[in-house]
Amino acid sequence: MVMSVRRAPPLPLIFLLMIHEVSSADWGVNYRDSHICALKDSSVIMSCNYTYPTRYKIKKVFWTKNSVKVGKKYPDLSEDPEYSQRLQYLGDKQKTCTIRLSHVTQKDSHKYYFSLITYKSGFWKKSVKWIGDPGVSLTVTDLQVESPENVTEGQNVSLTCKSSCALTDRATFIWYRNSKPLTERRDRNNQLLLQSVRREDAGRYSCGVEEHTYISPAVQLSVTYPPKSVSLSISPSGVIVEGDSVTLICSSDSNPPAEINWFKEGSFLRSGRIYSISKISSNHSGEYKCKSSNKHGWKYSAVTLNVMRVSSADWSVSYGHSHICALKNSSVIMSCNYTYPTGYQIRKVFWTKNPVKVGEEYPDLSENPEYSQRLQYLGDKQQNCTIRLSHVTPKDSQKYYFSLIADKPGLSNWIKQWITTVKDNVKWIHAPGASLTVTDLQVESPENVTEGQNVSLTCVSSCALTDRAKFIWYRNSKPLTERRDRNNQLLLQSVRREDAGRYSCGVQGHTYISPAVQLNVTYPPNSVSVSISSSGEIVEGDSVTLSCSSDSNPPAEITWFKEGRFLGSGRIYSISNISSNHSGEYKCKSSNKHGWKYSAVTLNVMYPPKDVAMSNFSLSGEIVEGDSVTLICSSDSNPPADINWFKGRMFVGSGRNYSISKSSSNHSGEYKCKASNKHGEKYSDAVILNVMYPPKSVSVSISSSGEIVEGDSVTLSCSSDSNPPAEINWFKEGRFLGSGRIYSISNISSNHSGEYKCKSSNKHGWKYSAVTLNVMYPPKDVAVSNFSLSGEIVEGDSVTLICSSDSNPPADINWFKGRMFVGSGRNYSISKSSSNHSGEYKCKASNKHGEKYSDAVILNVMYPPKSVSVSISSSGEIVEGDSVTLSCSSDSNPPAEINWFKEGRFLGSGRIYRISNISSNHSGEYKCKSSNKHGWKYSAVTLNVMYPPKDVAVSNFSLSGEIVEGGSVTLICSSDSNPPALNFSWFKEGTFVGSGRNFRISNISSNHSGEYKCKSKNKHGEKDSDTVMLNVTYAPRNAVVSIISPSGEIVEGDSVTLICSSDSNPPALNFSWFKEGTLVWSGRIYSISNISSNQSREYSCKSRNKHGEKDSDTVMLNVTYAPRNVSVSISPPGEIVEGDSVTLTCSSDSNPPALNFTWFKEGTFVGSGRNYSISNISSNHSGEYKCKSKNKHGEKDSDTVMLNVTYAPRNVMMSISPPGEIVEGDSVTLTAAVTQTLLL
Repeated sequence: MVMSVRRAPPLPLIFLLMIHEVSSADWGVNYRDSHICALKDSSVIMSCNYTYPTRYKIKKVFWTKNSVKVGKKYPDLSEDPEYSQRLQYLGDKQKTCTIRLSHVTQKDSHKYYFSLITYKSGFWKKSVKWIGDPGVSLTVTDLQVESPENVTEGQNVSLTCKSSCALTDRATFIWYRNSKPLTERRDRNNQLLLQSVRREDAGRYSCGVEEHTYISPAVQLSVTYPPKSVSLSISPSGVIVEGDSVTLICSSDSNPPAEINWFKEGSFLRSGRIYSISKISSNHSGEYKCKSSNKHGWKYSAVTLNVMRVSSADWSVSYGHSHICALKNSSVIMSCNYTYPTGYQIRKVFWTKNPVKVGEEYPDLSENPEYSQRLQYLGDKQQNCTIRLSHVTPKDSQKYYFSLIADKPGLSNWIKQWITTVKDNVKWIHAPGASLTVTDLQVESPENVTEGQNVSLTCVSSCALTDRAKFIWYRNSKPLTERRDRNNQLLLQSVRREDAGRYSCGVQGHTYISPAVQLNVTYPPNSVSVSISSSGEIVEGDSVTLSCSSDSNPPAEITWFKEGRFLGSGRIYSISNISSNHSGEYKCKSSNKHGWKYSAVTLNVMYPPKDVAMSNFSLSGEIVEGDSVTLICSSDSNPPADINWFKGRMFVGSGRNYSISKSSSNHSGEYKCKASNKHGEKYSDAVILNVMYPPKSVSVSISSSGEIVEGDSVTLSCSSDSNPPAEINWFKEGRFLGSGRIYSISNISSNHSGEYKCKSSNKHGWKYSAVTLNVMYPPKDVAVSNFSLSGEIVEGDSVTLICSSDSNPPADINWFKGRMFVGSGRNYSISKSSSNHSGEYKCKASNKHGEKYSDAVILNVMYPPKSVSVSISSSGEIVEGDSVTLSCSSDSNPPAEINWFKEGRFLGSGRIYRISNISSNHSGEYKCKSSNKHGWKYSAVTLNVMYPPKDVAVSNFSLSGEIVEGGSVTLICSSDSNPPALNFSWFKEGTFVGSGRNFRISNISSNHSGEYKCKSKNKHGEKDSDTVMLNVTYAPRNAVVSIISPSGEIVEGDSVTLICSSDSNPPALNFSWFKEGTLVWSGRIYSISNISSNQSREYSCKSRNKHGEKDSDTVMLNVTYAPRNVSVSISPPGEIVEGDSVTLTCSSDSNPPALNFTWFKEGTFVGSGRNYSISNISSNHSGEYKCKSKNKHGEKDSDTVMLNVTYAPRNVMMSISPPGEIVEGDSVTLTAAVTQTLLL
């Protein structure tokens, strides 16, 4: 919803936050409003206009907030996710900078600034950025209702709709009660005045603003008032007999809720809405009043109680037990006897419980599904009233009562239902029923007992069983052969471990058994023993398991020890891969809190040889040829091992020692001994005998045979025989080179030529061997040097080039320019150089082993520019938007510097000058200047740029600012193009409407309103102007009233909304509503909640704006409603005598009129139609009559009317008392009676 902001006087908000030293004289922004107060969830328009110097062009326009930079930039709100979907820029890049911000919230309360980025024509990269000050301050407010919490009926009350700031828009406030618009707002600005408030005015009030969706939080208004509609009801209804329970209930309507007090014939009884009388007696008869009162007033309501009295002289009941305690799942017999007067006959006997009536009767247990299959009546209809109840459960724990229904012959309506409840004031009640408690059994026992102690177990019930019980005890679900019971206890003396188990109890003759309870007998460990899993001999590597067993309770903790050292815990101690270290005595200790006990076992482990080792015995540590040596073998085994000796794989002897008397180099080698027994064998690690001697047979060999040429790889190898192995050192002409048997030279060069020697030595002596190397090689280090009189070579100078190289044999020299041979010999001379001599020179040195070129030498002969020319990449006509490249070429050394000029103004440097997206501004003469230090030269070309129309704009010419229906308007189209545009077309909302530079509309009407634009065209293209809105204003017309109702038909109680719509510009904001010509409301919407028939009338609305007003046609509201005010009239009036004719007429008020009438006599349907006629009326027609009036919206009964038909006496009877034979002297009573209804 757009929030049109009220225009405040323009403020001269001219600002400039500038860079690049720009004067503020031509820069300005004018904000229409410096502060805006807007309603939450509305749309806000921030209007502004801006100006800037004509030499600048707009690069970007945007809005920001709070003037806080992010990095070096002010953030653009249209790129902020919180704003991008809600912010719409309504301005342009010319002068308007207006925006619309939708769905505002309190988070949007900030200061907002218009900002733009510009550049100066021709200086795109040099941007000017600034932000507007002071900006627009936006405050977003919600609405709150201020109201008193309570008001008394009849007072005046004012409710205020408040905002945190004054709304910028002129607001029309709307009020709601219980979320529905009030039909009469009675608003004064932002206030709602409720005069002489009624209780119907109570509710939750909220407020809003017309044309906005936001509604304030609701506030509760509570209307207090004194009690009214006080009424009193009796439960149960009907005849009240002594002993009944009666409840009186008082209800009323009041606020605050009324306090209720009860009175009987002026005496205060008690307080509270309900007054109950249990076991009512005739003393309770009388008038009862309830007084409903609060601080605003009070009101009474009264009722009369008439209690019927019944004699108890001949009625009695005797129960066998007033309380029965029975075992769960057993059968219970409730025995009783009853008596009743001789004049009555028993119609029904039954049992009930608690007692609670269901409707007017006490429930019969034999008809209750929970009892019907379990209850058996064992009595009769004379005096025995005994019952049996089977399979009882705790749910059956209730109070049970015998009940009967009897009548007395000759009294047709005398019915007595009689129940043996506790009624203190009724003498004939003998006992208060039979109370049944159903119990289960529980065993009470200690959880643990120590062997040898005494223990007592008790079988407990929740009540003392009525039957004499004999208890039975069970252990582990089996009856004990010796019960040892004393009443309900089981005594276990000097308890043994065999007495442990699950104990339960029962009663003889009953199937029910109590839940079992565990008896735990504890005792210390005994019978402790250790077993070994492996039988027979234990060999190293076997797996052995030691198991410790014992009998104890609680179960014993097992710990293991070896020769007094703790090993671990647990019944089993396992040794995997057993070794000799595991041999010894093992003990297990079994212990609990009652004691401990040990058991022991010994492990003996057999194993093959191991730790076989050999030691060397000689007089000195080192063995030199001629020494004596002894080798000794040792091992660990069971039984002891045999020893054999080996050199390598060859057997050389037996026994623990092996001796060599005089060693030589042949005795050198690997020796080991083998130890073996029946469980296995094992070799010692090998021992090396190493016999020492000095070097001998020393020689040097060369890997390469024949001539050695530079670049070859040569390896010198030195060999000798010695022990320890000799150290080899290399020497060249007395200079040490390195160590190692091999001396390698890769990529050999002439420097490596000479005599090489190797020296073989150890601590026992040394010896030399020598060889000579001679290296041949091709030319190398070939180089050219340049000799000239000056460093730089200019056309006309003399130059000499000299070639040098190193080679064996000496090299021949040849000269090349590029790839062309130019001469031979060590020197190459040029007497007078020119630009043609410029180039790359090198010399080649060669012999039989190869050749080599020198690095190239550049002769660079210098000269000024020549042959300068400019070329254009685009041929033919150049059109705006093309890309054009100007290329400048020239011949010079050093290369020329290229500079570009347009009409004397420097543009840039470089051989190529590019213009992308060329425009008309680029037309003109372009020159390139080619220059170096030796001279310069120009070349020129002219660019002529063609372009289609641009800057197409529409201007509006009218005599007044506002366009009113009937005026004249001229629209003018302007544009910039080359060649000038001669073709102009006009369009209204996309439809062609005319041609030519000007478009004139005379006698304008609302049909001319819309968006207009013009199209300017030449041979290079066309362009549309921005659209211009023609907004033709006019007075309202076509005013229409529409009715909105939940259903098509309007039914009393509905909410109906009338909406006034019209066609006008500006839109009509002033609406008035009339009911049959009388003003009833203002505003476009007129709502009627809870409509009634009084509001059926003709309604019309008037729509008005500044140009005029218009009345709508009238619409009729026809409110339909269900029948009411239903009444019955009797014709003829007066006394009705048996034999008369009577007509009852039913009348009612309804819309549509009721056509369906039904008649009832004392609740029974008797006829249909508006009239009900009875001809020849009799006493049977006496009674209460009422009619029901019905239409499609509902129905209603009339109040009852009494037809009382009078008639002469009849059926006169006489009775004699006492009956039977009358003897002289007796007393006799004769009674005359007329048949009538006798009620109890």
